[in-house]
Amino acid sequence: MEGDPKNTGQHSLVGYIHNISEIKKGTKRTYFDAELQEKHKVRRLVVFKADMHPQFKAVNNDKSPVHLHNINLTPSLTTEGAHDITFTHSSTLSCLSQLEYSYNPTLSSNQEDLTISEIFKTNTTYRRVNVKAKTIQKKSQSHNFVRDGTFLTNTTYMIADKTASIDLTVWGEEDISTDGWYSFTNISIRKFEGTTFLSSTRDSKFTKITCHENTCQVEHTTSHNLTADIIGAKVNVLHICPLKHPIPDMPLSTSKVRCEKCNTFYRSSCITNYTHGTLTIKTPTEIKNVQIENTFIKSIINVPDTANTHTIIDSLLELPPVSITLHQNNITRIETIKPHTKQLDIPNIIITPSPTDSSTLFPSQEDLEQFMVDFTENTPSTSTSTIPSSVIQPTNDPQSTKTTSHPKK
Repeated sequence: MEGDPKNTGQHSLVGYIHNISEIKKGTKRTYFDAELQEKHKVRRLVVFKADMHPQFKAVNNDKSPVHLHNINLTPSLTTEGAHDITFTHSSTLSCLSQLEYSYNPTLSSNQEDLTISEIFKTNTTYRRVNVKAKTIQKKSQSHNFVRDGTFLTNTTYMIADKTASIDLTVWGEEDISTDGWYSFTNISIRKFEGTTFLSSTRDSKFTKITCHENTCQVEHTTSHNLTADIIGAKVNVLHICPLKHPIPDMPLSTSKVRCEKCNTFYRSSCITNYTHGTLTIKTPTEIKNVQIENTFIKSIINVPDTANTHTIIDSLLELPPVSITLHQNNITRIETIKPHTKQLDIPNIIITPSPTDSSTLFPSQEDLEQFMVDFTENTPSTSTSTIPSSVIQPTNDPQSTKTTSHPKK
């Protein structure tokens, strides 16, 4: 029975195990999620005995009924009026031969499909929901270290459907484009200082879809475009291990580096850098400071893994004017403006060759013969013009080819 949720470790439940997650790493310990199918409902189950993950997997695959002993029941963070199951180190699991109801794979305590206006009406924070919406605008991009010390980027989008618009914070690197329709599943409702927004979870999925619905009317009131010169820069460089832990004081000249969080040495080539900082920009009307994140820095300059803050700053200050989109002093788009080069007005001159054939390219045989006749008639003989005729005498010797007569003395 469910009993009083305040009394921990006094409950036991029977049912079937569904939807087991992979092992997750919390702030202090590891755990995994699952669901327990009871006769008329399904509860969320959090198991803090990670070594029992194979056992839960086995009963799930076999569709075997189970009995959970010595479990805790706590008010659900995802479903209003419900209670979640906490399986602690003192809890146990045993298999049953049968139950009065059978395994039903269609039952789930998972999130339900809601419109954005319905999301605003719910009073339960951390509730997981699905929503179909269009990305209207990228509002900001930043980074953070979550509770377990893992480094994650986060991007905030404005999304809308036909009923309303809301902000969605997406954790980690996700390929989401603006002005596109998506099916957002397993996202969490959050509230902060009276503002309701959505946040992605470890289990969230984003699927691009085709949709021709109109959204509610949304105005882009906080973003604006401008052209400016970068006249100052302050840059920080974070070095991140393959498991997304920060590595302080990263040596750039070594072949390996140790991550204290992982207690493991990694190749230096496996360490990634993340840059962020502040740019001082000058427009025709003002000088102001704006925030810039890694994606946008690396879109306008080359940042090798061995780069330090000075080389990055030098590259930023050498840039030509830039075109920027700002949202509350956060850069959401930046492009360099190529200097304009004046083109010379050169007229187009079209040369059309005259048609040619073999008769115009080469003289005919008759032309060649006439040319030889003209040449022999008009060209004096060199031998007769230089030697007197008296010197040359005919010969009676048919075998002789040349006879020279000498005059008498």
